[in-house]
Amino acid sequence: MQPQPRPPGHDGASRQPRYRLLLRGLITLAWVLPAGPVLTLLLFPWWSWVEAATDWESMGHSGPASWCYVAVWCALLALALLVPRAARRLRRK
Repeated sequence: MQPQPRPPGHDGASRQPRYRLLLRGLITLAWVLPAGPVLTLLLFPWWSWVEAATDWESMGHSGPASWCYVAVWCALLALALLVPRAARRLRRK
């Protein structure tokens, strides 16, 4: 069987998924960036417990330490990446 000829200007890769990936990334950042500080402040009692249990400086006089914000942002980004993958795997089964 002969391979099908490609249309002119077609390099074999679709550009649409790249734009979808970029759009998905921007949408994810649009909700993760503001949700991070809000969730960090809502976890105020938990950060106090972490400091008491581990002696890591988690709470200062002005609120959670900066590493707490980074930890929440990383957790939200990981969640935003893993949930769609898990959903796709469940749909395949």
